[in-house]
Amino acid sequence: MSGHFLDHFILGAVSALAPYLLGVPYALALGALASLAALILYFGSVLGAVPAVIVAFTVSPLTALLKIIVFFIIQQVEGNYLMPRIHGHALHIHPIPIVLAVIGGWGLFGIM
Repeated sequence: MSGHFLDHFILGAVSALAPYLLGVPYALALGALASLAALILYFGSVLGAVPAVIVAFTVSPLTALLKIIVFFIIQQVEGNYLMPRIHGHALHIHPIPIVLAVIGGWGLFGIM
């Protein structure tokens, strides 16, 4: 649980910092929402990004596009690097078996 909490805390902090640097209002609330939405497996990251992109459109369409790109980069780094390392450290397992377990679980059970 500590690894999961740390993973979501870092995700929320980076998700709040990115809109703040882009000049999007309510950056802290959007980061907290992204962190909470990430608790929903597979679709939570998208659900957390949608409100941030909508708010970014109030600034400019270019800001919204940059926000989409930044969220994509954040999710890729978090899912492919950060999550396996944090969970592997918390469980004392190398990150590669964790990535393989996630891929295998998705292949076997899908959305279920």
